[in-house]
Amino acid sequence: MTLGFLPVHSELDTLRIRDERQLNEKASEEESLTDSLKLRYFNEMISDVADTRFVFVFSPTWYGHHDSGVDPIMELARRHGFLFLDFTDSAKYVHRNEFFYDGSHLNARGADEFTRDLIRELRMLTGGR
Repeated sequence: MTLGFLPVHSELDTLRIRDERQLNEKASEEESLTDSLKLRYFNEMISDVADTRFVFVFSPTWYGHHDSGVDPIMELARRHGFLFLDFTDSAKYVHRNEFFYDGSHLNARGADEFTRDLIRELRMLTGGR
């Protein structure tokens, strides 16, 4: 039985990127139908735990941009005054094959590196706690 994250140790095969982009474009049309449901659940969660501080984090992408599907989540975070960390366009990761399994998912090396960066950023935001 597997629990949690399973690291992928291979590097990105750039030949898969073209196929993946085409699949993502088709999937984004279908995903837009679920945005209202996702936002409803986010709003319910936020109202149920009013004393909780949320931090929204978008991990790096090989492409160096996020898709429009995250825009409603960014707006929700801004509206409620939550911290929002967007690493999708981080120059450290964009087009760095050694950090990715595919265009949207970090491999083991990328996940380790991103985890260190995220911890560093969170410590800075919380005053080193």
